Amino acid sequence: MSILLEPTGKHPVLLARLHLFAVLPAFGDLLKHAEPAREILGERRFSLRLRAGSLSSDLYFGRGQFRFLPAFHPGSQLALHFLSYSQLNKQFTGRGVSMPIPVRGARFLGHLRTFSKLSSMLQAGLLSESGLLAYGLEERRASEVHLRLIFSVALGAFTVLVEHESFARALFADGDDWMVQLSVDGAEMDAWISRTGGHCRWGRGTAPGPVLAKLVFDNQSTALKALSGELDGFAAINAGRIRISGLAPLVDKLSLVFERVGAYLDRP
Repeated sequence: MSILLEPTGKHPVLLARLHLFAVLPAFGDLLKHAEPAREILGERRFSLRLRAGSLSSDLYFGRGQFRFLPAFHPGSQLALHFLSYSQLNKQFTGRGVSMPIPVRGARFLGHLRTFSKLSSMLQAGLLSESGLLAYGLEERRASEVHLRLIFSVALGAFTVLVEHESFARALFADGDDWMVQLSVDGAEMDAWISRTGGHCRWGRGTAPGPVLAKLVFDNQSTALKALSGELDGFAAINAGRIRISGLAPLVDKLSLVFERVGAYLDRP
């Protein structure tokens, strides 16, 4: 990893944002691409809110699918309240004891157990592809799902950092609007990131508008290392492992932020 230029600091509220708004949406990829996850969910349908301080996320599970809403919405069956951002972060990292308070739906123990099982599978899938082998995925499929999960978290974390972290925010202080397309050779993992009116967002597939730059990883391994913060982006570009077209300075900025994602969301 290249020099990060500024320490990450790991402020509790920023780390909580990353966990709520970058990690949790990866449930969508887990359920879509891993049959064992759909088997765990089965026929259950439930909604769950996770809340800490002023931050909350609503999760909807049902019919083998998942929907994420990054703000307060009425009607969640279950709600888990964390007394502090640090307590929530402990829950996600597994460092220390963290017991959220069930402020709604405590009687739905079956839903909570299902969520716990899915959370364990998501954690295993984010840590390594071997973690997914234990759930019955064959090696090639496990490798693909692992990358998709990392891809999802990295893109979500990128948007959080650009809007809420001082270093990443300063990189894009010019306020210009832009859109970048990302893809992986030999894999259907296209995605895009954009910034419009100061708001950063991302999505899967082909960019919905004109792009200022394109970033292509030469294979899944390169993409995994780059998005996990384990690859020097500049060196990879010079070696041809990452190909860029369009505005190279814009891609350079993206690379710097992606490297910081790995520093914040390191492995326990």
